[in-house]
Amino acid sequence: MGERSKAPETDRDAAKLSLKELNGWISLAEFRASNLKLSASLKKSAIKRLIWLEGQRETLHGVPAPKRSRFLLRTFCRSPLRVKMRNTRKEQMISA
Repeated sequence: MGERSKAPETDRDAAKLSLKELNGWISLAEFRASNLKLSASLKKSAIKRLIWLEGQRETLHGVPAPKRSRFLLRTFCRSPLRVKMRNTRKEQMISA
């Protein structure tokens, strides 16, 4: 069988990593969350992983985690087309 990923999955795994190793995993997660074309669910899980890793770095090594609102806004905002369609339906219901 294949070898399991060495990526940290629990608090205990993250505690075993040095700051340099943790920064490497964070940069990989940030690249995945921001630069790759992923489905919405994979992008959401990549962002959650990135936020978790940065939280671990803050807890274990005292490096403050940056604000990630730019990821959350881009991921969870409604598309303009969807909002336009919703507003059109509301107008149709009001006029009927």
